[in-house]
Amino acid sequence: MLTYKTHKEIPLEFRRVILDETLQKRIAKVSIGVCNEIIDDFLDNGAENETLKEYQVESIKNGVRSVADVVGRQRALVEVDRILEYGESDGLGIYIALRQGGNLIAGYANGDWVSIPSRDALIIRKRKNG
Repeated sequence: MLTYKTHKEIPLEFRRVILDETLQKRIAKVSIGVCNEIIDDFLDNGAENETLKEYQVESIKNGVRSVADVVGRQRALVEVDRILEYGESDGLGIYIALRQGGNLIAGYANGDWVSIPSRDALIIRKRKNG
């Protein structure tokens, strides 16, 4: 957590973020407390976004379990393609769990992709009359 005491101490990259957030034209019009809050939020969001670049591809193929940690969506997709033998395999007996930042985002089982609902998805259930 960075804490600046004056507006002059704030680096240029943070000044732009503050001005964009507050829609002010001059940083001096924003209180130093608000500036520090905006900077903290910006840094927290950056750290959280870094974790979203980390993927884990867990698979079971021919009874052998393997786990690959990769960085970046493209690398994760290449790893999945490698497991599926670039489309040459029928996919039967292959199970894949794809995680992003520790959360399950996709699954593959016996030749079919399994949809994973988001954490905040609404599930509508019909009520039984009676």
